[in-house]
Amino acid sequence: MCGIFGIYSLNASSIINEVIYRLSLLQHRGKDGCGIGYISESESKGKIECIKKPGLVKEAFNNYMNYDHTYCCIGHLKYATSGKSVCNSQNLPTLNKSEMQPLIGRNLFSNDAILLVHNGNIPTIKQFDTQFIFNTLIKSNQSIESTLINIINKIPAAYCFLIIVNDTMYVMRDRYGIRPLSMGVLNNYNCYKNICISSETRALEHCINIKEITPGTIMRINKTGTQTIYQHPNSVNGICALELLYFMNPKSYITNISVEFIRNQLGKLIAQKENIIKPNSDYIVVGVPKSGIIYAKSYANALSLSYKQLIEKTENCENGEDRTFILINDIERQKACRKKFKYDAKKIKGKKVVIVDDTIIRGTIITYIVECFKKCGAEEIHIRIPAPPVIDRCQLGIAIQSKEELIMNNKTVMEVQEYLGINSLKYLSVNDLTMFPKHSYKEYFGCGIAPEIVNSIEQIEISF
Repeated sequence: MCGIFGIYSLNASSIINEVIYRLSLLQHRGKDGCGIGYISESESKGKIECIKKPGLVKEAFNNYMNYDHTYCCIGHLKYATSGKSVCNSQNLPTLNKSEMQPLIGRNLFSNDAILLVHNGNIPTIKQFDTQFIFNTLIKSNQSIESTLINIINKIPAAYCFLIIVNDTMYVMRDRYGIRPLSMGVLNNYNCYKNICISSETRALEHCINIKEITPGTIMRINKTGTQTIYQHPNSVNGICALELLYFMNPKSYITNISVEFIRNQLGKLIAQKENIIKPNSDYIVVGVPKSGIIYAKSYANALSLSYKQLIEKTENCENGEDRTFILINDIERQKACRKKFKYDAKKIKGKKVVIVDDTIIRGTIITYIVECFKKCGAEEIHIRIPAPPVIDRCQLGIAIQSKEELIMNNKTVMEVQEYLGINSLKYLSVNDLTMFPKHSYKEYFGCGIAPEIVNSIEQIEISF
């Protein structure tokens, strides 16, 4: 899971700082590194420019001023635990600076300038998957469009690509639509039309004509406008369930439905299935900030329970920079967790609390939260998760490398409840996710990847 953003300006306006700003709105999708790339149309006409730095956007591009003119610019946010990053001593991925994007170069036959950013993970490619695709583009003796069509036909998942070739931008989303991708038109104060492509609609603020890029689409954007040059005939909407449950900003939309609405509905649903906590009782509902709050308030409202934010994030936790799930390893997650929250101990003491979070993956955060609530003197602790248990790894861009790191691995819900030392633990089931696209949840919560994706991956030979 990473974040990508691009702008194509029909008037070659100065769009570089606009891309930087909108990358900051996607910071929750990756915090380990960021980069932008474009082809300068000013002093050194046709020169490829690229800036890649570790850390957050606001740090990497602080007070960045650029007056280059270019027709298109693309940017990337690095999620270190995605892709084929190198492993540390705990056998968990860590940031490989050579994998920071955009990747830039020229085609060996045509000398066309090529820049590429990628969100996703292609499990059949053992080396750095983005580099493999980029190498395919620069080594191909076919047209760029023929090469892209070849790629989308041979590789089923999981990727969203933004590619600049000279003065043209190409947009490509895999035929299963695993990762989100949308577009809109930005009319700035100079009345220039800028076509924007973003991992999430959150970064398309002030845009008009916002729409989702259909799975299996290859789109060309140039001075004449936008054109779909290929649509895969066997495409389905199979967006990753964790995108809707956790990763995406609640202000984003997917298939014209707000992520916040989906999370509200799931909070109501787990309340409807409640058989322990009675309506209008003296339990206090607490949401784990920030991604658990929407679910928790919805759950509390459905049962007419008191909601209190007895756990707060500490300072400097804006825009998802503090998201512990996307940290490099468990040691770093534990360190971050201790710094991440503060508790209202006086209001917790002697109270019966229901803690609501979006998911439990490894259990690092929830274990520490339970310990803190016990130290604060909570009389009862119940946990509600408005999602199914995560029981297997994901190979499509989420930082789950093995079953063994999951708290639900080879355990029942009751065993996890006893492990946490709490009064009760409840999840939703896979069949409860009826508002999700039908292809989007069973592959994640069941066996890691949907069988139809596994089969098509096994059958392909990646050669061009």
